[in-house]
Amino acid sequence: MKKRLLTLFCLVATVLLAACGVKKVDAGDHIKTTFTGLDTKGELVYQVDTQELVKEFLVANPKADAKTEAEVRVAATKVKVTPSKTEGLSNDDEITFTFSSDKDAEKYFNLPKETKVKVSGLKEAKKLTAEELAKITSLEVEGFNKGGRAEVHVTDSKLSFLRFKVENNGKLENGKDAKIVLDGNFANLLEDRGYVLEGDGSFTLPVKGLKTVAEKLDDAKNKDEIIAKLKEEVNKKFSGNDKVTFDKTYYRGLANNVDNSYSYGDEIVRGNGNLVMTLQVETSFGFKNVYAVGFTNLITNEEGKMELKDARVISTTYADFSTATQK
Repeated sequence: MKKRLLTLFCLVATVLLAACGVKKVDAGDHIKTTFTGLDTKGELVYQVDTQELVKEFLVANPKADAKTEAEVRVAATKVKVTPSKTEGLSNDDEITFTFSSDKDAEKYFNLPKETKVKVSGLKEAKKLTAEELAKITSLEVEGFNKGGRAEVHVTDSKLSFLRFKVENNGKLENGKDAKIVLDGNFANLLEDRGYVLEGDGSFTLPVKGLKTVAEKLDDAKNKDEIIAKLKEEVNKKFSGNDKVTFDKTYYRGLANNVDNSYSYGDEIVRGNGNLVMTLQVETSFGFKNVYAVGFTNLITNEEGKMELKDARVISTTYADFSTATQK
């Protein structure tokens, strides 16, 4: 008896709803949006809030039966929208949501052609310009003028993850700017920390502090003094009983291929600021040997004079004078 009454009640309710019509609710009011990220780089997360949509329908249609409610819940899942833009957002941008047509959804909901939402709540980004990048970095140079190398160090701990490389590294020159470029894509890491890169991430830093060597021996204002010092070193190296015959004197400023990992013996060939004399030494026993003896790393000071404080004595032997030449 109770089952018959319940069935009859459901039939009556269905007839009444059909007779009175369903009161549709506006699906455009139930798009849930969240904006994340930074202003100008924001992203949209969205969904149709089906629970709230169904809830509003049931409030508007209190006499809806269980069958109708089940149909409404299914219909709510068929409400589909497409936003005009989901990334690269700025505050006050307007996002247009376009609704897809669906007959099941339209049976219970009003589906507008489109609805608009304004972007808000994005954090203002700190812009990293070329000038700002130059402020948070320093250049550590090594080597010789016109053949110098450098590394870039980040001085701001919040941005210590950034990596840079120096263009024309190995050819840097005092008094000129080195072009620095980002070595990798750091856009996401920057945004996570509230920064936005402005431009391509390149900037310049001045080059200074590279060691200077004279291009030619005649450029050194104290060349005669240095040559005399080298002869003193030669005389110290060999005993008083040896006969020393000087051949030629060679000078080279920068080596063609700078190598900072010299071994002692190869600096004749690879050293910078080299002053070398070739000579023959005849011992008291009559043995004759050809040597190249010199200074390497003869740095020139601001006065244009060669300094011996960082210089080293270098030497090697040769079969004869014809092979005793610097490359």
